[in-house]
Amino acid sequence: MGMRRYAVTLTTVGPVHIGMGRKIGKKDYFLQQGKICVLDPARFVERLQPRQLDDYCKFLEGDSRSGLEDFLDEHGVRQAAQEACAYRLDTQISKARRGTRQYLEADEFVKDAYGSPYVPGSSFKGMLRTALLAAIVEEDPREFVRILGRSRDDGKRIERKAFWVEKPDEGDGSLLRDIMRYVSVSDSDPLSVDDLTFAKKYDKFSKGDKAE
Repeated sequence: MGMRRYAVTLTTVGPVHIGMGRKIGKKDYFLQQGKICVLDPARFVERLQPRQLDDYCKFLEGDSRSGLEDFLDEHGVRQAAQEACAYRLDTQISKARRGTRQYLEADEFVKDAYGSPYVPGSSFKGMLRTALLAAIVEEDPREFVRILGRSRDDGKRIERKAFWVEKPDEGDGSLLRDIMRYVSVSDSDPLSVDDLTFAKKYDKFSKGDKAE
């Protein structure tokens, strides 16, 4: 069997998040011309005087309720921060009833070595695997219903029935049995930071939950 290559265009119908294990908090961003600006700390500290740098380190180490926006105004280093903005998001910081700013903590979207967001091939392959599994189960649901309720590993048993071949090519490892091992997905082309936004996550638990 020859190798086949496909170029795929992924069109989303809503916000998509693929995390990189880092959070952006109130000490990482500030407002600039009505937009959220995520700070590049390395570039920022290069522009600080020794005393300002000492104050910034204390700010990062402290458990202060104030955010970076407040620090910049208090110490007069807003210009340095504006010159060290990594990227901007067309989103504002909301305010509470008392007028104080409400800083949101966000999970940062995965980025490449150049700071550009992208979709990892492993994430796309996982999505593809889920879609194929749903299609396979839908073709013969009764066959898969028989597996349910037998053990705590029902999910793994369903995947084995859907994707495993009866005999591996060699050895007896699960990876050799899985037909998805023949599918390889590369990372996407780099996206633009203009595609990023701050979005609040909401978990809807039931049909009667109106997500308000």
